[in-house]
Amino acid sequence: MDRTREQEIREHWRQFRRQVEQTGDTLRGRSMPRLTETLFALYEETGSRLDYENIYFERRRFLAVFGLLSIWHRRAEDLRKLEEVIGEICLEETWALPAHVDRREKDWRRTVDLFASETGQALAQITAELSDRLDAALVQQVKELVTYRLLDAYMEREKGAWRWESMQNNWVAVCAGCLGSMALYLLQDEPGKQGQIIDRVIDTLPDYLDGMCNDGTCPEGLGYYTYGMVYYAGFAEQLRSHTKGAVCLLEQEKVRRIARFQQICYLTGGITVSFSDGSSRDRFRLGLTCRLAETVSGVEIPPLSAAMGFEDDHCYRFMGNYQDDCWVRQYLEKLEKLEKLTTADTSDTQRQQRTKWFTFLPHAQWAVWKNAGLDLAVKGGHNGEAHNHNDVGSLMFAANGEVFLSDLGCGEYTREYFAPETRYTLLCNRSMGHNVPVLNGQEQKAGRKYGTTYFEGDDSGCVRLEYGGAYGSGKRLERILIFREGAGDFRLEDRAADMGQQDWLEENFVTQMKPVVTGDRICIPGEKGTLTLTAAGAKVIVIHREIFVDHRGKDRDVWLIRFRAEQQGTAAVCTVHGVYEAKCGSQAAENTGK
Repeated sequence: MDRTREQEIREHWRQFRRQVEQTGDTLRGRSMPRLTETLFALYEETGSRLDYENIYFERRRFLAVFGLLSIWHRRAEDLRKLEEVIGEICLEETWALPAHVDRREKDWRRTVDLFASETGQALAQITAELSDRLDAALVQQVKELVTYRLLDAYMEREKGAWRWESMQNNWVAVCAGCLGSMALYLLQDEPGKQGQIIDRVIDTLPDYLDGMCNDGTCPEGLGYYTYGMVYYAGFAEQLRSHTKGAVCLLEQEKVRRIARFQQICYLTGGITVSFSDGSSRDRFRLGLTCRLAETVSGVEIPPLSAAMGFEDDHCYRFMGNYQDDCWVRQYLEKLEKLEKLTTADTSDTQRQQRTKWFTFLPHAQWAVWKNAGLDLAVKGGHNGEAHNHNDVGSLMFAANGEVFLSDLGCGEYTREYFAPETRYTLLCNRSMGHNVPVLNGQEQKAGRKYGTTYFEGDDSGCVRLEYGGAYGSGKRLERILIFREGAGDFRLEDRAADMGQQDWLEENFVTQMKPVVTGDRICIPGEKGTLTLTAAGAKVIVIHREIFVDHRGKDRDVWLIRFRAEQQGTAAVCTVHGVYEAKCGSQAAENTGK
């Protein structure tokens, strides 16, 4: 690693610490906002989550800030504030969120969900780190409450009784990883009980890895990759230390492939592949990434401009923030040694990864082109994936750090967002909110059986997939995408076979930039350049303006571009040629020779 890169990492780490210090100065004289029964009941009455959760996470902000400051400096003013914060969090009726609680159950206050687990882990770690500086009665209260609400509640039910124990997604890593971490921190004087919990956690965590594809892809999306891996790696490293290296959950071949997934998702200008409940502006955890780069050969650190700052995680997860300090500092301390190891062992791997312009992930059925500043991604798969959207065959196109053909990613999380009967009425989840066609007026259907029959790619940058099965119509529908290395344009062809006179195929493209139509040309203008789509044979191109409610509850404009495919005998064929032209002087213009 060159000196400039090292300095960038060091400066980001210093800035992270400055952000925590500044936030501490702001919050030290403030009281935490209060959670009320009225706010808790709002989800039950209306399905809205944000009102309660915004206050809940602001309280976790206090915990993270004064937990970190107290561990770093052990100043009396921070410790006293931390005691106040911990005392108030202990008074919360439950640490679980209303969306995950059924108050018809007798023991609902002891619900083990994602956020109760995160809270318990944070309290356990903070009080363990500061046991000699915090009020002894408070430390004991935390131990008893975390044990009662979470560890005992977990073990009182048989394995599999907690619904997340039968999942294969981030819930398993977060809940199990936190429970294992709590046990290691709090039950050192009860080795038998500690061992039972650790054994059950270790037995459960493979389900999380099973939710990842064999090529390392996280079908839930990049944000959920980060979320799960923070807690998986956090517990793994804590367990490795506890067992003096005898057990290391990161030293598995599949985990190594998973560790390299993140860098595939970062495109030009910090844009990220946003399939499923992802985001096109996802940020990575520098602490997690540094530890994975230290542990797994071939892991690269994305541009530091895309690294998460303290305020970028609105949930203020303590473990992730602790890693963003501790693991980054340890990485910097070991960097000189790591540079020697990298030169000897992994330089060829890293060089190949940097120059690899086309990545094909056969198990997930993803393909990603990084082509001289122009980026394209497409997915196959099926419509029963974790955090599923009906998006088989969908693509996104970005250039020069701007997204022209959008994958909207996750919307606002409400009761309706996760209810099967309403989830696919929402634009970002239904297939009409993705860059896939409508077949005989029908959108794609939800469920594992609705997916591709093949997904193939070659070294030239051509991908072919058959995804008629996603519509459940019995029609064959093939999509071909061609994006040659070094080219400034791409071609897309959709071909529906066995079409009768009453059958029809309508293309549908999604953009968050207002398009302009001239004849068969669709111009999508960005700040740095323009994408022009030429639709062969399209007679009428219609633009629909829609509203997308994003993850933070904000309304965003979206335009749907619709036109009928040409009928060629028994086939309906649509060919689209996409050309990006950068404004003079932009990096993409230089890279593509325009």
